[in-house]
Amino acid sequence: MTTGNATSQAEAQRRALTPAASYLVAAAAVAALGASAAVRPDFSGIDWLGLALLAVAAAASERFGISLYGESSVSIAFVFLLAAAMEYGAEGVLVVAPLMALAGHSFRSLPPSRLVYNASVTTLGGLAASAVFHAVNGTLADAPEAAAVAPTLLAAGANYLVTAGLIAWVIGLSSGAHPLQVWSEKYLWLMPHYFVLGVFSFIVAFGYRELGAPGLLVMLTPPLLIRYGMKQYVDRTARTVTALKEANTELSEANIRISAMSKELEEGYQETLHALVSALDVRDSEVHGHSQRVVQLSLQIAAQLGIPPESEAWRDLEHGALLHDVGKIGVPDAILRKPGELTPEEWQLMRQHPAKGCAMLQQVHFLRGAALIAHCHHERYDGTGYPRGLAGEAIPLTARIFAVADAFDAMTSCRPYRQPLSVEEACQEIRRSSGTQFDPQVVEAFRALPASASDEGSLRQAA
Repeated sequence: MTTGNATSQAEAQRRALTPAASYLVAAAAVAALGASAAVRPDFSGIDWLGLALLAVAAAASERFGISLYGESSVSIAFVFLLAAAMEYGAEGVLVVAPLMALAGHSFRSLPPSRLVYNASVTTLGGLAASAVFHAVNGTLADAPEAAAVAPTLLAAGANYLVTAGLIAWVIGLSSGAHPLQVWSEKYLWLMPHYFVLGVFSFIVAFGYRELGAPGLLVMLTPPLLIRYGMKQYVDRTARTVTALKEANTELSEANIRISAMSKELEEGYQETLHALVSALDVRDSEVHGHSQRVVQLSLQIAAQLGIPPESEAWRDLEHGALLHDVGKIGVPDAILRKPGELTPEEWQLMRQHPAKGCAMLQQVHFLRGAALIAHCHHERYDGTGYPRGLAGEAIPLTARIFAVADAFDAMTSCRPYRQPLSVEEACQEIRRSSGTQFDPQVVEAFRALPASASDEGSLRQAA
């Protein structure tokens, strides 16, 4: 297992080691040198032919490692490293491990630090495996030959813990990811492969011990089959990961486009609504700017009552307060713009505008909540309002909020037939009508607003 491969060369060139990762590389190198010196290697009496064959097989395997999504690679070189550790001890590791690191390194694109770290990790993992194997195997001197499989598996586990742990650690430090996350994502699945490869290491070592070089060549077939299986698995997984990333990118781009279109539609809706209200203001010039002012005050009261901004109720209140008088489109100009008092017959026609406004708004899906306000904005809390005589909580809360804001603006606005009340006088009138015309809870929320919220200039800034 190494941290660099051909498929990640461009990325490796771009990514420099972080200071923490550099310290880990240096510490691993010192640890590898210290461990190599501590075992006091003695190369006298080494069967160089067998060790050379294992070294060549390990280097070739590492050279043709299997890329893991551009960050690292795996190979079956571990089979021959462990076999060398079993047959030749620490001396075998010190010969095979550096050759594995050199074979897996690309001098043209990977920095020297990668080679140093790979060699250090491979050496430390091999020495750990050798120490575990010979320590455990020494206790099984009188056991059958097949019993050596047990220390082989333990040696394989020791090698996996050292190499996978150190590689995940340096990748985590370099990328900002947690080492455990890197290990879980990239190397956890390799654990059973190490134990399987450990068994083949035992077979390779046993074959060479019994049959010499021909036996080693024969025993190459099973590891090669394992390598083929690993390659198929990784390629299939890589294709799946690539397809998922591409699909996620396409979905993200589509989401951005949809969000932009949604924003444009929302802006178009709002512009259309304001244009409609402006048209109403032209017909009913005495209430110019009334709807925009009432929207502001209604939303301030709603916030005081704890209605979350951007909630459905909030949007319904905003649209309903803006369009509450849309039904006046169906009222003749002679009645709507009459300077004097209306006759009973004219009042009957005027009082139809809430129902007409509701019918108009209900035809637009996103304005159906606002339609309730248009229908109920002349209802009274005590049930004496119109058009349906609703009382108490039978009147939607948004309509009850609007009623207070609408009345306050109406009382503080100039009309041809009367002068406006002062803010203080209007507030007193609203308090007197609490429980009759207005919901007491809404009145209390109105009274709790900051003084600036009920200031005439603040309310009329949209006019």
